[in-house]
Amino acid sequence: MIGQISNITKFGLFVRFDTSERGKQKGLLRWSAVPKNLPKFQVGDFIGIEILKEHDDDKIDLSYLDKDFKKTFGTFIHETGERMEIIHKMNEELK
Repeated sequence: MIGQISNITKFGLFVRFDTSERGKQKGLLRWSAVPKNLPKFQVGDFIGIEILKEHDDDKIDLSYLDKDFKKTFGTFIHETGERMEIIHKMNEELK
C-alpha cells in the first residue's frame, strides 16, 4: 500500500495511509526498517509500506516496501498534466 509521510522524528517516519477496513490511519516506520541507500525523505513524500503489527493501544508498526512510483503512476501523471493544460487553455479562451 502507499502512505504519505506526515512527520519525521528521531524514531522514524510517521506515515498516514488509508485502509478499506478502518479508513485513515497513521503508523510508525522505524529508521531500522528503512534501507540506508535511499534519498532523504520529506514530509508529504509518498512511500510504499506494509503493516507489520497492530498493537492493543492502536499503535501500528510499518515496514518499507520498495515501489517505483514513476513506473507505476508515470503515465497517469503525464496524461493528467496534459489534460490540465488543455483545460487551463480552454478557460483562458472563455475569459
